Amino acid sequence: AIYKHPTVRRLSAVVDSLLLQQAQDAASAPEANNSEGSLALALQPKRSQHSSTSPFGVCIQGIGVFILNFLFQSQAWSPIWWAGWFVYEYYGRTALFIYLPFAALLDILVVFIVIVLLKWLIVGRVKPGTIDLWSVEY
Repeated sequence: AIYKHPTVRRLSAVVDSLLLQQAQDAASAPEANNSEGSLALALQPKRSQHSSTSPFGVCIQGIGVFILNFLFQSQAWSPIWWAGWFVYEYYGRTALFIYLPFAALLDILVVFIVIVLLKWLIVGRVKPGTIDLWSVEY
């Protein structure tokens, strides 16, 4: 349905019509008349026990953002960029301009390697399957 109706407006119209049809089918079934609230509950989306606004989720996201920002945006700890200062101090501005593209590429390579290593250390090998969006596994 998503590929046949690529815009949100078209997709929502299709979903609304399907929900209306499901509600009419459920209302016409004799067993559905026993409880009025069951249809409303059935039409609600399934909620995960974890969410992005839970205290645990906010705490984990905050810690993750702080750590990643410190590791990858703060260049003060990086020997790659310290070397740039030494190159400038001892060899001058021209040598620094020659060094900077190599430093940037090396920095990107180091960030990539650190991310891959962190993924393997924290997650390991991912097995195929269905994972809830706000679950601990995700």
